[in-house]
Amino acid sequence: MYSEARAMRRLIHPNIIRLEGVVVEKLPILLAIEFMDGSSLLKTLQKGKVPNTMRFPIAVGILYGLLYMHTKNYIHRDIAARNVMISHDCRIVKIIDFGLAKHGLIFNLGATQKIPQKWLAPEVKKTWTFSAKSDTWAFGVTIWEIYHNGAEPVLVNPKSTPVSKNSTTKRKKSVTGPHKKETRAPHVVISENLDHLPKQFEPLLMKMFMRKPRERIELAQMADDVEKKILPTLPKLVADAVRMHTERRPPFDPKFRVAVSIPSSDDSKKLTPKPVATAKSVTRKRKDKDNKKSTTSDDSTSNNGIPLEKEKPAILEKIAAPKSVEKKSSTDRVAEKMKAKK
Repeated sequence: MYSEARAMRRLIHPNIIRLEGVVVEKLPILLAIEFMDGSSLLKTLQKGKVPNTMRFPIAVGILYGLLYMHTKNYIHRDIAARNVMISHDCRIVKIIDFGLAKHGLIFNLGATQKIPQKWLAPEVKKTWTFSAKSDTWAFGVTIWEIYHNGAEPVLVNPKSTPVSKNSTTKRKKSVTGPHKKETRAPHVVISENLDHLPKQFEPLLMKMFMRKPRERIELAQMADDVEKKILPTLPKLVADAVRMHTERRPPFDPKFRVAVSIPSSDDSKKLTPKPVATAKSVTRKRKDKDNKKSTTSDDSTSNNGIPLEKEKPAILEKIAAPKSVEKKSSTDRVAEKMKAKK
């Protein structure tokens, strides 16, 4: 609860629920947040109370709130329609529930932590590493919820082409062939209310589901394209609803990039640690190296490690060494003669 309060205290944005205070007099700790006359986005969608003209503006509001979090080095880790509040007229959109939010753009999850699977990016499922790019994936699934009236997400394999049972068209083989690796992982595909999804936004949406996190679209680039390329082409009612979010948002850098090293799902094999060698194998290897050094020693040295130029054979030492001859004095010779006479 304290971590959630700290995150909300630092995140002040029109599309993020505002923290008013924390009650710590007794357990449980309570968070006082701003009052909002509305309900969760998921319930509103399931009740069919979201007008078609408000679907895209709601997605834009979530985009601005999530982009602001990333610029402040926060990741939400639980972006979904259930964690978004909207007003009754669907014009006010705010991200809520920061219980899983973390400061930092990359975070390793515990293997025992329970998280919704349908919103998880591929690298989270395989490497348990959550990042800002994983938020981008979850945001794409949330957009799918908005256009499918809050239905449970269904993943579609990008290699397969869905064809209805009553269709007479046959499946076409891929032009690239089966040897080429698909750049997108199994993801959600919007098939309802397509008339109210801007066509220029569809390529941006597909870039949110790239298999490698580093290849997914940056939210700053997406927001910049929405304002400069898509907004002028929208119908007046939709454009006015989008401008309610663009006019209230704080300024952002269109060139902002999430500068972190994120392992992809394909790099999971590289992350496995190498087995540690035992002490016996290490000592055995060292002995083998020492034996090789002694047998394959340099020709310029002897077995004792002394250069051959300094080492002399024993025969040469005897020849070269002069004989020690004792020279006796005259007094010594006289003394010896006296001893012999006696």
